[in-house]
Amino acid sequence: MNKETDQTESKEEEKSKRRDQKDVSKTPKATTSREPSENKAAIIPDTTLEQVDSVREKASETVSEALETTSESVTKVQEQLADVGQKVSEAVEGKLETTREAATEAAEKLSEAAKKQIEKTEKDIEGVAKRSLETVEKSAKTAIAAATEATAAMEKTAKDFAETVKDYTSSYESETVSGKLAEERQMRVGHIAYLLYALWPVTLVSGVFGLFLCYLRRGDPAVNDTVLPSHFRWLIRTFWLSAGGLVIAAILEWAVGGLLAGLMAVITLVWFAYRVVKGWLALYDGKAIAKSDALL
Repeated sequence: MNKETDQTESKEEEKSKRRDQKDVSKTPKATTSREPSENKAAIIPDTTLEQVDSVREKASETVSEALETTSESVTKVQEQLADVGQKVSEAVEGKLETTREAATEAAEKLSEAAKKQIEKTEKDIEGVAKRSLETVEKSAKTAIAAATEATAAMEKTAKDFAETVKDYTSSYESETVSGKLAEERQMRVGHIAYLLYALWPVTLVSGVFGLFLCYLRRGDPAVNDTVLPSHFRWLIRTFWLSAGGLVIAAILEWAVGGLLAGLMAVITLVWFAYRVVKGWLALYDGKAIAKSDALL
């Protein structure tokens, strides 16, 4: 509305200007003292001037109408451009909103997938840990059962050996043979004890059987008049002192380190071997151990 009002006012102003021009052209020009100008005014007729003014007015009106048409066209183009810009803006906003919603949905799906994967991984880890624990429990039970069976077998072997030795010695006692033959048979018991001691570092069990044999035969009246009691005391002392030395070596291994513990173990084994060899040779010669309570 403002644009139309401005255009109407501009038209009125142009028309008023044209009227003023016509009035000026109709008024007689002031006479001057110069004759050439008077002659020129007299030469151009008034009708020609009116035609010129009419043509000029029509041309001005045509130009004004053209300007008005151009202004209206420009206004319409501007309005169309504004509509197009608004539509483009709305389209871009709609596209951005759609893209934002799609991105949010994709992020939610990705988060759900990651959460499911984490839960699956946790379940797999729990299953593996549970299976590993069951395997360890089964292995522990199997090891305990094997150790129990081995202990029972060792106990049975020890009992059988003790019964065999007892039967063997009992059979010697019941025999009525000469004193020399009985002494030789008692000496065999001493040799068996030394043999069991000599195999102890290899078997780890025979030494226990030898100790048991020494305790069993030490108080036998049949060996009181022989050299065997001193050998039995010698072997018993050898066993317990060697065991003590190995225990000290184990304590040193745990507390200090390998070098000192290894040295203690070597000294103990050398001392054990020395006492076994010394006592066995003395028994082979039929001699008693002079100082069975000595360390060497």
